[in-house]
Amino acid sequence: FRAAFEGDVPATSQLYWRGMVLSTLDDGTWRSLRYFEVPAQERRAAPVQTRGESLRYSIIMAPTQQNWLFALRYARTQKPGVMALNDYRLYSPAIIENEYQYAVESWPDTPIEEKLSPWRRGIETAVSATQNPRTRALAQRLHSGTTTQREFVDAVLGYFRNEAYFYTLQPPLLGDSDPMDQFLFDSRRGFCEHYAYAFAVMMRSVGIPSRIVGGYQGGEINPVNGTVIVHQFDAHAWNEVWFEGQGWVRVDPTAAVSPDRILYGLERAVAAEGSFLSDSPLSPLRYRGIGWLNSMRLRYDALSYRWQSWITGFDGQAQFDLLRGVLGEITVSRSLGALLGLSLIH
Repeated sequence: FRAAFEGDVPATSQLYWRGMVLSTLDDGTWRSLRYFEVPAQERRAAPVQTRGESLRYSIIMAPTQQNWLFALRYARTQKPGVMALNDYRLYSPAIIENEYQYAVESWPDTPIEEKLSPWRRGIETAVSATQNPRTRALAQRLHSGTTTQREFVDAVLGYFRNEAYFYTLQPPLLGDSDPMDQFLFDSRRGFCEHYAYAFAVMMRSVGIPSRIVGGYQGGEINPVNGTVIVHQFDAHAWNEVWFEGQGWVRVDPTAAVSPDRILYGLERAVAAEGSFLSDSPLSPLRYRGIGWLNSMRLRYDALSYRWQSWITGFDGQAQFDLLRGVLGEITVSRSLGALLGLSLIH
């Protein structure tokens, strides 16, 4: 998708585009809560008192054949038909089958869900009592040396940062049995999903509400028109941890292992292993270091965005304005004349 901000674009490290919130772990697979799994009284998001400066921007999203929309936290939109779900993400009841445009206002500094219901706490702390025993034991050991939730989070991030863990797009396969034990104690190599999965299990093992958020992180700023181009390779997973008095707070364990991934993007983070777009040798994105070729790509992208903005925003009022520009003041006789002319051409 492409995002156009009103005013300055936030730092790349702050561009966390929320799409999916994964709260349930079923047989080793994280997923979002289904509508009827949520009690009726919990299906609406709790009211939020916004704080700080807001960010205004518009997004043109490519068709995904999915329902989720992408936005920075905490997001509101006036787009007809878009829903705000109880985990504070935007959702379209209709599958996105065509390019889709929507305007958003976000308040990144606003606390969300400062009070956690017993049902929500139970969901966000659930963890298997039999799977990944070494991971759960590690969490208990690190937790024993801390006195607050924040200290424990920092201890886990410090463990990832200081031990021999590596960020890679070519990790070894993990088996179905105790995958996080295999990852943390054997392979020690993975990408964002591995670290977010392990972090969530460790948080939940000591009773701290935690979940995984899937979406995109970062994006490429087009200097031609100032839009942020978010590519598929910007896909990312991170965590949200619930703190007393603060609500859900973003924590990104990948940043502890590979700061370059967050500050500079995937290309730089995996430069040493040469895996960036390795399966797309003809992609122009592989040759961004060639000035004239990259300039052509960005100019073409700016032109595409302008065309998309006009087409996707071409609603009934825009159509009426265009017709009035062609015919002048709309009258019955002129409208009938135009229809007659079109029928003769046909």
